[in-house]
Amino acid sequence: PPAASPCPLRALSPTVRPTCELCPGRSPRTLPQARFSMDLPRQPLIIQTMAPRYERLEEGRAPTPGAPDTPAPRDFVVWSIFSAVFLNYVCCMGMLALTFSVKSRDRKMVGDMEGARHYGATARNLNILIPVLLVLCAGIAVVYYMVLFA
Repeated sequence: PPAASPCPLRALSPTVRPTCELCPGRSPRTLPQARFSMDLPRQPLIIQTMAPRYERLEEGRAPTPGAPDTPAPRDFVVWSIFSAVFLNYVCCMGMLALTFSVKSRDRKMVGDMEGARHYGATARNLNILIPVLLVLCAGIAVVYYMVLFA
């Protein structure tokens, strides 16, 4: 077995072993299994390893890389699509809610969480207001026809 050497290049593949100051006289040309040589400057080779940093998680908390502590703002796109398709009778407010939902999603993708929260809240309020106004208008229409044709 070969003697232990302080050369950090020993960990490399046996086919690629460039010369360094720690292994004088051992160039890739002297090794029979070498396929090509690399010219390195005559300086000591320093290999640095970057160990990943780990942090201890609290009990019951799932690891999510890069996630902030605050929850992501909701954009209510599905609810807005439903309102735009089925409840768009009141001044096209369903389309307006859908527009604010898409703006909220765009703001979230850009990273503007405050803007996304604002647009999402507006979309939610419009989505709540649409069925309320629809029921109110239907009630007024029923009362009007009952009074008119009674």
